[in-house]
Amino acid sequence: MNSRICALLVGIAVLNAPGAAHAAASQDDKAAAEALYESGKELLRTDVTAACEKFAASQELDPGVGTLLYLGACYEKLGRVASAWAAFREAASYARRSGQPDREKTATERAQKLEARLPKLLIDASKSGASTLEVTRDQKPVVGALLGVPIPVDPGSHVVVVNAPGKARWQATVQLVEGQTETLAVPLLESAPEAATPGARPVPEPAKPAPVQPVSEPPAPKPAFSTRAKIGIGVGAAGAVSIIVGSYFGLRAKSKWDDAKGHCVEQACDQAGVDFASSARVSGNVSTALFAVGVVAAGTGAVLFFTSPKLGESRVGVGATPFGALLSLEGTL
Repeated sequence: MNSRICALLVGIAVLNAPGAAHAAASQDDKAAAEALYESGKELLRTDVTAACEKFAASQELDPGVGTLLYLGACYEKLGRVASAWAAFREAASYARRSGQPDREKTATERAQKLEARLPKLLIDASKSGASTLEVTRDQKPVVGALLGVPIPVDPGSHVVVVNAPGKARWQATVQLVEGQTETLAVPLLESAPEAATPGARPVPEPAKPAPVQPVSEPPAPKPAFSTRAKIGIGVGAAGAVSIIVGSYFGLRAKSKWDDAKGHCVEQACDQAGVDFASSARVSGNVSTALFAVGVVAAGTGAVLFFTSPKLGESRVGVGATPFGALLSLEGTL
């Protein structure tokens, strides 16, 4: 089977070769082909892709065994093993016809070394349900004789498109690696949608009037706290602040009394002790006054808040801070 596939591909390549299908190249074509050939040889060291393009263009203008050998080597460096294999096979065929046995042997050996690495794609269209098919692989036609035959292709992604009269278009993408043989089965093709009758104009449906949307009043905003509740919150907050500040002065008074004791013996104190004691008394008086004001304000705020007519659930909490007690008020409407 492999020998038949190789013979088939080589035959196609030879039939499509410029040297077989067209007259001998002109002198201008030969000169251009030679320039492209030499440019490709130089680029092969630095830019393999560009070198391949030069060799392919040279071969198109003036086919030659040497150009094909370089083109195959170039494709092999790019990892395009199927393209390289085909180029070497074609070079061997050219060399055989032109009586160059050494080059024929070289090209044949290079092709044989690549055969084990060739990815192959078999397109099975036996269950497509169509007698006439148009198949392309990577936008190139696949003749019917190649369907059902594993064809060498380069590694990478390949797009297969199948068209048939009266059938919907079918497409698939296949990813191949070196040495892999993949079978792509074309399923039963679906019928294509019926085409519109030529010259017929579709009758547009009468436009339906847009439904009238009722104008609804925007929802009334949820009432906020009443004025009385807001006053209660403000008074309660001021009371909490007063209690916190009073706690601070209370701690300050205790600290000053402790300092004064260090400067007093029994009932006698030096001037520093007298000053500390005086400062302690002032801080203590301030603390007592602030505590009193804070407790009254907090209590008043709580009464105002909880007796607000719009107040729903409410909670009162007492917590501790580094400076003393803290009264918290929470409520919802």
